Amino acid sequence: MNRERRIELHGQAKEQMKKGEYRLAAETLSKARSAFGENLLLLIDLTVCEYMLGRLFRWRELLKEIEDVVEETRELLTPQTLYNAHLFLGKFLEEQGQFKNALRSYESVVEGEEFSDRQKIMCLAGLVRVAIFLGLEQEAESSYIDLSTRVRAFEAENQRIEVLHSLMWGEFAFVGLEASIARYLRAREHVDYACDLSLLYFDLAELVFIRQPVNRSRFKDLVLNPPEPINAFEVALSKLLEVGTLTYREAFAKADEMSVTTQVRLGFLVSRFGTEAVDRLRATRLISTLLKSFDPFSARALASKFGLTLPSETVTEIRVGAASVNVGDEQLNWRRRTTALSLLSVLADQRSLEVESAVKQVWNADYNASYGERLRILVRRINEDLQAIALKPEILVLNSGRIAVAEGISLNRA
Repeated sequence: MNRERRIELHGQAKEQMKKGEYRLAAETLSKARSAFGENLLLLIDLTVCEYMLGRLFRWRELLKEIEDVVEETRELLTPQTLYNAHLFLGKFLEEQGQFKNALRSYESVVEGEEFSDRQKIMCLAGLVRVAIFLGLEQEAESSYIDLSTRVRAFEAENQRIEVLHSLMWGEFAFVGLEASIARYLRAREHVDYACDLSLLYFDLAELVFIRQPVNRSRFKDLVLNPPEPINAFEVALSKLLEVGTLTYREAFAKADEMSVTTQVRLGFLVSRFGTEAVDRLRATRLISTLLKSFDPFSARALASKFGLTLPSETVTEIRVGAASVNVGDEQLNWRRRTTALSLLSVLADQRSLEVESAVKQVWNADYNASYGERLRILVRRINEDLQAIALKPEILVLNSGRIAVAEGISLNRA
């Protein structure tokens, strides 16, 4: 009975989300969670609602809870549930500026044997979107060709919004404005959620302003009956479409409701189309500041895309003790974080090592996909817990089968 009631409430919340009633949906999901306990899919939808409501502190808390559930119950999760977790974690990581980890989350599905073709297509769409946003044209084109080839096997009405979104971005980047507009016009006949339609429209509008020469009037002539803006980013885009310029104050009046990635996107538009020179200067400074919280790979890619020069790195010392971590003069009690301390201690002795060796030394186990995922989540949590104190976007780097201490970090035993 409890399971049926939880499913009933979850379905009710999904209908509320479809209507854009995110506050009601969040209340419904919270009620179900309190009454019937933890459920990963319910938790994911609650996290979506908190993000759409602009309650970003709560959103980040729930994101960590999702990671914990995945880490603790991975071997018990069905491929469908695990896929949902990877897909939404990837999207949420994008909003935090952690695009490298987002790519890994999508790649784990694209390369995983347990996932279906449709699930792989959905995460391939994420790879396309991230590569285009970061300005990685070669990787973006390769993934776009792969996506457009695979997706032909499915009917348009069965394609999820992520696939339509990425195909629209790809067509804009590699075919042209008219092709992406044609995709949008076809897609809007099959979009159920009001927020999905506005996402497609305003992201397409953003692309129009990013590419030169800007053809605002042509876009408005081709796309009639635009949807109403839903969030602060879309309100700013609507104003930019209307008059062609934005003040810094208009753009960031509700900055506390925006993720760091959304603020960078909007900052780039103000840096180019700010009403006054002071607006453009403030936006450029904001981008430079926010990129410091991004992972280094993404920060460098976006700095190159935006034509910015990032400041040179300073070295931060981190010392690992038996029950604590010292960052400069600050000591953190990690008595209960034995796995994290074990990994940091290993890397204090060996600055870089293969993931198989890391798994062996930390968990005393042979490497497999499950331990690979545990290692990925462990690295991410260490980065999140230390980056604000160390003033570095990344402490550890996991890439190409190796784990290493990031540049600008001196890691030693206490």
